[in-house]
This record gives sequence, structure tokens and C-alpha cells, in this order.
Amino acid sequence: MNKKVVFFVSLFLFLSYLGVRTAFAYVLLTSENVSYTALVNVSHSGGLGQISFDVTVALECSVAYNCSTDGVFPPSSNCHLNVTPNSATLSIDYHIERPIGSDLDGSESIPLPVEELSGLLGDSPPIEIPIDSVGTITIIIHGKLLGENITVTPQGSAAPTSLEWLTWAPEDTVVSATVSPVTLKIDTAYEVSFTVTVEILGFDVASKDSTLRQFAGNPSPTFVIPEFPSLLILPSFMIITLLAVIVYRRKHSQNK
Repeated sequence: MNKKVVFFVSLFLFLSYLGVRTAFAYVLLTSENVSYTALVNVSHSGGLGQISFDVTVALECSVAYNCSTDGVFPPSSNCHLNVTPNSATLSIDYHIERPIGSDLDGSESIPLPVEELSGLLGDSPPIEIPIDSVGTITIIIHGKLLGENITVTPQGSAAPTSLEWLTWAPEDTVVSATVSPVTLKIDTAYEVSFTVTVEILGFDVASKDSTLRQFAGNPSPTFVIPEFPSLLILPSFMIITLLAVIVYRRKHSQNK
């Protein structure tokens, strides 16, 4: 009878240990905000009777990186890196030469509404900016986020060490380490080009794509990945099992 009780108590505690270990193996780490400033010049020289323009596009945006992990290390843990947009402001500074009428010069700045922030990745919907009540400048954003030089310190590694976000879906890397905790650091960049279309009075239309450029994020997201303290729980499990056996034996002896 004693052996059966000890067995079932031990089994219950061991399963509880595994359940708690698994629950704590999935950890959501603190999110970190990263800012990007993209500045691109787009020029177009029209032929005879066509418009020419010189437009400088500035995009200031902020995104939040967060990291969740599952698995226990050593030896390794799966890190799921997710990005969500926070805010963005689009600004233009323009000079437009027209075959008829005076040249147009000016600047405009608009904050992007929340529902348009998803357009920071992939191809955005056309963003129209009115100019001087005689036309519009339309901007299309073509963007993606890059995660590069992923490092794990003091003793560890990540695979892969480079990630790419074309959408807002999470990207994964596996962190391996022989010590704990470790710090995961990722350098990020926003890679972007713009399609600029100038339309004057609904007739004169010209469009030009900018070159693709990268802009570093600030700061570089850093996450401390803790190890689940299994070395503490296992002795605790053994101590609780021993106490359960002692209590059972005392009660059993008192009932005799």
C-alpha cells in the first residue's frame, strides 16, 4: 500500500512539474519601439510640352518589435519576432515645372491614419497629397523590414542570423546557448522605394520610381531571454515527494 501511494504522489508531482515547466517555457518578452527616417529624392525630366518635377519624400515611422519564446535552453529556444506599426508621417518637398503656367514649389506633411499603417510593408495604397489646388502628388510606398546581425551574448548563437518582413507576420530564429540568461540583439533596417506620380489639372501626368534604399532603425531591439529555473524545481519536486511520504507514514502509524 505504501508503495502505491508513493508512486501515485510521485507521478502527480512529476506531471505537475512538467506542466509548470512547459507553461514557463513560453515567455513573452518586453516589446521595444524602433524608429526609421527614410529620405529619398525622386526627379523626372519631361520632354517638350510635358511636366518635370523634383520631389523629396520623407517618411518617418515607428514600429514595435516583440519577442516570444518557446522551448528551454540549454540547448535551444525558438524565438518568434513580431513587428507591429505604431505611427507614420509622410512629407514631401516639391518643385514642378509646367510647360504652361508658373512653376509650383511647396511642401506638405500628413500623418498616416491608423488604417493605412499596414501599408508600410509591401505595396501601400496610393496616398494622395493635394498641391496648390491645381493638382495632386500621389505616393506609393514599397517597403520591407530587415533584421540583420542577430547576435546572442554572452555565449550563444542564432539561426538564421538575418530575417526579412514583407508582411506583419512573425519571423522566427532559433537561439542556442550553453549559459543563461542570454541577450538577443538584432540590427534592423527599413528598405523602401517610392512611386511618385504628379498630376496637374487632371491632364499633365508624370510618374517615376525611386531607387531602393535602406535606412537603419534606432535603437536596435534587445531582448533578455531567461532560462526556466528547472534546476530549482526538480529538487523542490523531490523534497515535496519525500514530505508526502513522511506524512503518509506518520498517519498510517497513528491509525494502527
